[in-house]
Amino acid sequence: MKLKAVVFDLDDTLLETFKASYNRHEKVALALGLKMPSKKDFYSNWGLPWNPFISRTFSETTPEIFRKKYYEVNPNNFVPLIDGAKQCLDFFIEQDFFIGILTSRERSSVENRLRETGLFKEAFEKIYAVDETNVHKPDPRVFDGIKNDFKSHGISPSEALYVGDNVVDFKAASGAGLEFAGVLTGVSKKELFVSAGLHQSLIVSSVKQVPKLALEKEWVE
Repeated sequence: MKLKAVVFDLDDTLLETFKASYNRHEKVALALGLKMPSKKDFYSNWGLPWNPFISRTFSETTPEIFRKKYYEVNPNNFVPLIDGAKQCLDFFIEQDFFIGILTSRERSSVENRLRETGLFKEAFEKIYAVDETNVHKPDPRVFDGIKNDFKSHGISPSEALYVGDNVVDFKAASGAGLEFAGVLTGVSKKELFVSAGLHQSLIVSSVKQVPKLALEKEWVE
């Protein structure tokens, strides 16, 4: 089936986030006298919106206190693009696709990240941020807003692809009826995607390979 839309997760899909994240959170924990969890425990909560992530990972403090200290000790929060992200976006722009972002990051932060990396928000038809919905991945209802926008463009969920790095991305997208491509630039390994039910042919090393996958699957002309 030919597709008409592609929606991207942001962190660890388009942006190389998690590599620096542990160290940045460790600096905050040290400044606040908090116990820093192991990397395994830290990444087990990765993918949650930031406030619930902080509450689960650093239960001795509040999200408000942690966030304030985070920006004090991490004044430079630049996050680079995943290699090939810009080229992937350009590919789908040339295909005249509806292009969106659905992320667990807050809108103001999304827009800052896009400006910093040169991916201006104008490149995206819609941005769906965590502070604009009451449900979150892996709940398929997180896609309700974007499915309404699809409808106004004559696009069915089955004609849309969601690209993400986490099993919760896959569960939400598949539950909402979208195609899904998993990238291995985040914390979910190939085996985890496969055990969750994603066919291994839909798993690629990074977003750089998504255009090739789209051609192989005949999702595009």
